[in-house]
Amino acid sequence: MPVLRTAGHDGKQVWRFNAPLSLPAGDAELSSAVLHHTVWITTSDGHLHPAPCTPSEHLW
Repeated sequence: MPVLRTAGHDGKQVWRFNAPLSLPAGDAELSSAVLHHTVWITTSDGHLHPAPCTPSEHLW
């Protein structure tokens, strides 16, 4: 997934990436959610994904 390092509102460097709109299709089930600066999803097949989100009109 492409990642971009930019200046945040306070001038500190932040990492930005586009979150998916859905998890990949397959037989894996949601295993857990990790809340650490952003939301990550682990699935029963051991993969880690950024949590899906809705599109936003707001651009930083």
